[in-house]
Amino acid sequence: MRILLRLSGYLPVIVLSACASYAPKPLPQQLDVATTVSALHTDNPSRAAPRPTHLFDPAQGLDSESLAMLAVANNPELRVARASLGVARAQVFSAGLLADPQLALSQADAMTVGVLNAWTMGLGFDVGDWLMRSSREHIAGAQLSQVQQQLLWQEWQVVAQARVLYVQLRTQAAILPLLQREQKFLTDNYQADQVALVAQNVTADAVNANWLALQTVNLQLNALRRDLRQNRADLNGLLGLSDTAQVTLAGEFMPQPVDASHVRAQLLTLVKRRPDMVALAAAYQVREASYHAAVLAQFPVLSVGVTRATDNFGDNSIGPDINLSLPIFNRNRGNIAIAKASREQIYQTYQARLDSAYREVVVALDNLPLIQQQLAQMRAGLPALRAEAEQAKAAWQAGNFTAAELAQAQIIYLAKQIEIVKLQAMLAGQQIALLTLLGPDA
Repeated sequence: MRILLRLSGYLPVIVLSACASYAPKPLPQQLDVATTVSALHTDNPSRAAPRPTHLFDPAQGLDSESLAMLAVANNPELRVARASLGVARAQVFSAGLLADPQLALSQADAMTVGVLNAWTMGLGFDVGDWLMRSSREHIAGAQLSQVQQQLLWQEWQVVAQARVLYVQLRTQAAILPLLQREQKFLTDNYQADQVALVAQNVTADAVNANWLALQTVNLQLNALRRDLRQNRADLNGLLGLSDTAQVTLAGEFMPQPVDASHVRAQLLTLVKRRPDMVALAAAYQVREASYHAAVLAQFPVLSVGVTRATDNFGDNSIGPDINLSLPIFNRNRGNIAIAKASREQIYQTYQARLDSAYREVVVALDNLPLIQQQLAQMRAGLPALRAEAEQAKAAWQAGNFTAAELAQAQIIYLAKQIEIVKLQAMLAGQQIALLTLLGPDA
């Protein structure tokens, strides 16, 4: 009895000495966004962002490289993803811990005077937990790898999104003055036609045609301004900036050269190095290890220990204590079936993603030269349109061209310039998609 009392007195000290401390962390009550670009973090926590040593000055404007670096460092969704990485690391730590031994103390007070109180003390260990430790560590390690690769793939997507927004904003900034010039030409032409209509020098159908052309350009301008405003808001959100923050862009998108023949030769190897593919492979390892662990768990669960007891007559006893589950009804068959089906699901998912990744890269490689060829043809025809516009201006100044004929020549030239700018954006978008599919090391 004295032993029980002594142990019960020591137990709180032993337990409390190994306990972790708790500190509350209240939820935030205010926004956590930067108000200026200079207030953003510039450290690069991932190899997904290109050129970690790329130097830039926000006051001079951001090019596509610096924009991608800032996006990876400051994107709010990536902050959440990195927090999940901390959870996965904690799970690896937890998987390596062994179950604590169990101490059982009991006492039976005698109801008869003169008879001693009986007590029992037992110390037990779960042997099954020790045997499953390796499987737990394997599963947790694969889960950590999966989370790491998912985070890297998400960072790749943020880099691609930053580049796409950069190209779209730069494209819209280039198209805006061209549309404004076209609007001015059409407005001047429409006003001149109204005067000519009064003088009965033009027909009403011609005036209406010019009015419809002007309305079309007005609609294009309004749509462009809305898209420009939305893209700026999306860019601020991507960077973790407030809605009022101004981001100045500079330079132009300069894609890395891609050797199509080399990519095709190494395609299966390249797609298997993609983080989303590696994450799926890690997920398959998780299911594989879980299936193996479920099969092991069908065998009897064993726990061993030692028990010491004193009966009512003062006789002491000590001996082993063995507990063994009997796999008669359950035998863990349900968990085995679930684990096997889950493994098959990931297997099929990986195969489908591998096929899709291969196909996406092939399509992007095939589209790239087609867009480049079309862009080259349009650029080759631009000088002739410029010459025609200049000739029309000279003829108008000499009194040989009407204002409507001058406006028509200028509009054709401006429309071709807009088409070229849009085609350049399409080419950049295709190059960004290819870089995202292949990664920075392709």
